[in-house]
Amino acid sequence: MASGGVTDVERAHLARAAGFPENQIAMAVAVSIAENQAGDPAVTHVNSNGSTDVGLWQINTVNGYGIEPMKDPTANAKAAFNIWNARKSWTPWSTYKSGRAMAFFQRGQFAARDKSVPNPGGGPTVSIDDNSSLQNIVDFFKFISDPHNWQRVGMFALGVILLMVGLFKLGNIGPVVKKAAKTAAVVAAVVPK
Repeated sequence: MASGGVTDVERAHLARAAGFPENQIAMAVAVSIAENQAGDPAVTHVNSNGSTDVGLWQINTVNGYGIEPMKDPTANAKAAFNIWNARKSWTPWSTYKSGRAMAFFQRGQFAARDKSVPNPGGGPTVSIDDNSSLQNIVDFFKFISDPHNWQRVGMFALGVILLMVGLFKLGNIGPVVKKAAKTAAVVAAVVPK
């Protein structure tokens, strides 16, 4: 993170890494800027109801997140994603409902265009585009880290197993069908016409 606070581009990277869909990155940045213009991950605000807003997306403690964990930018972004994802809406943020976040939407769009992958070691960033193999690797890890995808893979595997068992069982009824046909032929030969 930048020494003077988290930059717009860093907010976009945090939102992307937290799981926000690409079409929501600009708004995620705009809401974050509207909530915390200084970009200070440790900033808190105590509300009149006794709850506290914390971090880059000013996550309110009524959402079940602790104050200290929400000072971590990555955890704060993930919490913001979880809150947004539960509703597929930005309405939990007052800056969105009031329209204040829209004042920062153009900055959010600009930051969202930066697809470089930040280097945690502080070295140069690696630029990627949507069709590169590095992006495919990133997408793969996002896919396997989503528990819903594991449920889908499990259901698919169960379906394949059940299909194979069914086909195996159908394959074993061949001798039974042959015996039944043979018995029917014998009975038909014995029964007078």
